[in-house]
Amino acid sequence: MLAACASTPPPTASLQAAQAAISNAERADASRYAAGELGEARTKLASADTAVREERMIAAERLAEQSRTSAQENVELPLLYRGESASRRQAAAAKALQSVGLGGWEHHTPGELSGGQQQRVAIARAIVTEPAVVLADEPTGNLDTQRSQEIMELLRGLNVEHGITVLMVTHEPDMAAYARRVVRFIDGRIESDQPNPLLVPPRPLHAPAAQPRRS
Repeated sequence: MLAACASTPPPTASLQAAQAAISNAERADASRYAAGELGEARTKLASADTAVREERMIAAERLAEQSRTSAQENVELPLLYRGESASRRQAAAAKALQSVGLGGWEHHTPGELSGGQQQRVAIARAIVTEPAVVLADEPTGNLDTQRSQEIMELLRGLNVEHGITVLMVTHEPDMAAYARRVVRFIDGRIESDQPNPLLVPPRPLHAPAAQPRRS
């Protein structure tokens, strides 16, 4: 299994401080640190970790939402959970769909979209909150070669143009070749972790998704 990572973000200052506090408390003599200090440090770490996790959105292998839900509604979902206003959700979702080449497809349901288009909706939903990190689990697993290349160029664009770290898990060496850094796992252990010597050069995307036919 290959884990491909475009870049690695540094820990936040609050997370680093909390981790340091716990390390100090655990290493020092028990008489010098009351249980309350250790508990407080752990609370800070949990709080900081939660904040970091909130910045991360997951791009699923396939779009697995209700068949009656439109692309627009799917992409709005993370913002709905955040309590954003309807106007803010609609504007942000439309922008995210446009950025993945699906402008004009906002009101189509998953059943009316191809596999590649469904994956683009999943990516739009992952970036609508403007996260620092996107976790992609086999993002091209059910796509043909051309669509897989389009999705990988899209993910690379998120990293290069928007500064979003993309952490991708894949079994396909051809897809891992798009990442700057490749970590290889065997039997749950890291076998290698190194810059990608076979990095695929950037290439123009294929023609953007066709506009939906209007009746």
